[in-house]
Amino acid sequence: MNKKERIAYIVPSEASKVTVEKILEEVIAEGVLDVLMVDIHDPEGEYRRLCNEGYSCIIARGGTYNSMLPYVSTVPVIEERIRTSDILEMIANTGVTKGESICIVLHQNVANGAENFTKVSGGRCKVYRYRDIYHLKELLAEMPETNAKVLSSGYARTSTDRTDLEFIEILNRPHTIRETVRTARVFLDQMHENIRQVNTLDSIYNNIDEGILIFNSDETVTEVNARALKMLGRDRIRVIGGSVSEMISGMPSRRKDGKCSIDSPRNFTGKLGKARINYTIYPFELYHGEQSYMMILQDVTKIQMLEQNIRVELSKKGLVAKHTFEDILTCEQIMEHAISKARTIAGHEGSVIIYGESGTGKELFAQSIHNASNRSSGPFVAVNCSALSESLLESELFGYVGGSFTGARKEGKPG
Repeated sequence: MNKKERIAYIVPSEASKVTVEKILEEVIAEGVLDVLMVDIHDPEGEYRRLCNEGYSCIIARGGTYNSMLPYVSTVPVIEERIRTSDILEMIANTGVTKGESICIVLHQNVANGAENFTKVSGGRCKVYRYRDIYHLKELLAEMPETNAKVLSSGYARTSTDRTDLEFIEILNRPHTIRETVRTARVFLDQMHENIRQVNTLDSIYNNIDEGILIFNSDETVTEVNARALKMLGRDRIRVIGGSVSEMISGMPSRRKDGKCSIDSPRNFTGKLGKARINYTIYPFELYHGEQSYMMILQDVTKIQMLEQNIRVELSKKGLVAKHTFEDILTCEQIMEHAISKARTIAGHEGSVIIYGESGTGKELFAQSIHNASNRSSGPFVAVNCSALSESLLESELFGYVGGSFTGARKEGKPG
């Protein structure tokens, strides 16, 4: 749990505040939890106040929890459940004498099994339910029992002026209180981690150089990043909920040209404004099998510029083939036959041995074959084998790990 996060633990009375503070004294000493009382008549205002005071989570129970629930927005409210076992233990400790009755007054949404107490006690225990603090006042005023013990929240005592009733505040057992706080701390840890992950993904999503559109099976756009909005020339309001096929002209149907999958995405190019864009569509399952699609938009001009920059860097290192078959000028039939044979060889994968005397143009043929092959976009690495020993040639061609031999680079060398 982040040290900056704080929990507000709400109690109904000063008596319960003292009890809970003693139970949670170790957590309070850490500076992450405060035990507080609130104005139950203004749940919305009290919720906003706690939010403004910087609390990351609120723990409440019974009527307090239910009255705040409609106003929850940024800060979560966690319910401390009132269990029937907690009430049963309190009944056992109240010291009820023979003939004395007990009235259990509870909010309508808590301890649903409490009505069973009426059956097992032979009618000595009666359960009353209230909707809100105002209904609680009416219920206590109209309660027919006299000289009875009333088990209820701390608000009951202050909601009536009856003196013929003995009020006993329902308190959860220490185990229940500690477990609720532990649950709240785990929840905050998970929420903090989720927020961190979402912020990381959002930062990546909106700062990559490619545009991204997410759309569903009906081609309705559900998400878009900043780069895609710029490429489309539209604002977010106009894109979300719109049809992707209306925004991207020439988009192929998902049902054509085979199956679109993660391993085999659908690619196509088209114009978007003045730019030529390469589109790639990947399908994925969003939630519970819900089919969605991610479209990546890449500016072809930028791809070409990137490729050109790579070629420039390779050129600086000398890893380029400068010559083609057109550079080999001849009027000899045997040389023309060699060129024709080399062109054929260039279209196939495999090793090629070029042999001839010094100065006959072996490197011209090697570069020409490279430029005519499917590997023409890759680097061309020339190694003068005659100037290298057998072991050194092996290290040049296949590389070596650091420290393999005397004079070897300590970081090794790729082949």
